[in-house]
Amino acid sequence: WERVAHQATDRFPSLQATPFAVLDKVYYQNAVDWLKSQFNVIKGIILLIVILGIFNTVSTGVLERKQEVGNLRANGDSSLDILFLFIFEGFVIGVSGAVIGLVSAWIINVTVLGRGILMPPSPGLTRQFEVFIELQWSGAIETFFLGACCAIIGTALAAWKVSRMPIGEALRST
Repeated sequence: WERVAHQATDRFPSLQATPFAVLDKVYYQNAVDWLKSQFNVIKGIILLIVILGIFNTVSTGVLERKQEVGNLRANGDSSLDILFLFIFEGFVIGVSGAVIGLVSAWIINVTVLGRGILMPPSPGLTRQFEVFIELQWSGAIETFFLGACCAIIGTALAAWKVSRMPIGEALRST
């Protein structure tokens, strides 16, 4: 390559001779960056769907507990106390769900997927190959915190209106 690069720069001084090894690294990094940005958009959409699902589920439970909220407010608890009570409940549920999910994923990875996933031959190959899923601590920690945060946000959104409801209205609801 050195000889070809010198000849090219001698004949065409306005051009730059770049080896394919360098170009491959640049193209690879561009592909990695593009895929990472696509996965972040998909992750954002999934998180929004999870928050809305948690909001839907929790709001049903919160609305059924309006009388309890009215009783707590009549006994002297503030709207903020009620909101923090629901947020703490969402935190406990989110952390529990995240722990159960991570333990389940690890168990499935060790038992069912322990021997790998047999993939069909890709173009240019004639034999199948096995793919292994590698669980990483950084991904596990991110998943844990995202699950807990989604539960907290969904619970806070669901409890906001009920926690600010007037005491009389909350006590009259059935």
